[in-house]
Amino acid sequence: TASTNANVVSDVPAAIYGGWFHNIAAYDVFVKFYDRTTNATVGTTVPIYTLGIKTLTTVPLVIPGIPHVNGIAIAVTKFLQDTDNTDVGANDLTLALWYKR
Repeated sequence: TASTNANVVSDVPAAIYGGWFHNIAAYDVFVKFYDRTTNATVGTTVPIYTLGIKTLTTVPLVIPGIPHVNGIAIAVTKFLQDTDNTDVGANDLTLALWYKR
């Protein structure tokens, strides 16, 4: 949707092993990851890491596993700063995450 798309991926401990990110926007987008069991308050809650996806690119990602002790929550914004809560446009980013509980 046209928002930050704050969402919970896993509400139990899990690790991210990769994903696929496709940005069709005319601007870069930033996927923010949180170690939480509930939605983050985007712009206030500090992400544990952020992944930048350049405009008009597809990024496949394979990693050895980033553990999230509590759970996995994500959000997508237009700017990198932890305090940014600028909405992205509807359908600007498509993503799939590979994780294991």
